Amino acid sequence: MTSLTSLTLDHNMLTGSIPSELGLLVSLKELSIWSNMTTGSIPSEFGFLLRLALLDLDAHQLSGVIPSQMGSLLNMTTLSFSSNRLVGRIPSEMGLLARIEKIVIDQNKLTGGVPSELCSLEALTLLSISPNQLRGHLPCLKGQGWKALTFLGFDANDLSGAIPTEIGLLTSLSKISLWDNDLSGTMPTEIGLMSALEYFSLDANGITGTIPMQFGSLQKVTTLSV
Repeated sequence: MTSLTSLTLDHNMLTGSIPSELGLLVSLKELSIWSNMTTGSIPSEFGFLLRLALLDLDAHQLSGVIPSQMGSLLNMTTLSFSSNRLVGRIPSEMGLLARIEKIVIDQNKLTGGVPSELCSLEALTLLSISPNQLRGHLPCLKGQGWKALTFLGFDANDLSGAIPTEIGLLTSLSKISLWDNDLSGTMPTEIGLMSALEYFSLDANGITGTIPMQFGSLQKVTTLSV
């Protein structure tokens, strides 16, 4: 099966662990095994799947850490590990995934901060890591990268500090969801520059002050929850 390019085992009742031998299928471009009942960890051998563009392991009972070997998958565009029991930090090696467009790691137990290496992911359009147990300041919102980002979700984490004024530079963002964190300070007036913004959720934080009048410039907003 070394010529296999796509393997889909979605929505079954598979149990046991994910075989590490899948790492031998070096021609794979798509591997999707979402919604099963597998346990154990994500095989580090997946790092050998150098042609892989899509990896979907949503809705299992996977535990352990995200392998640092994910950083070897330089053709990856979509990575999704939601609804598992993953722990530990997000590997800094994921900052090597220059072609990545979507990262979804919702509903796990990840800790630590978001690695600064992820700020260089210029192709990234969707990043959702909520809810988890992430700490530290809001990452990568000071103009270093993420210029293509349209969706940013960090709901129900433990992020703290102020919202950087440079968030106004991310003019492609259409949805920002930051509710239930420990953010503080005031809402930057620069959010009024985000012309593509449609959804902004900031409730259940420690934000003070008033809603800036510049929010009146947000012509596309349909949901504003602060």
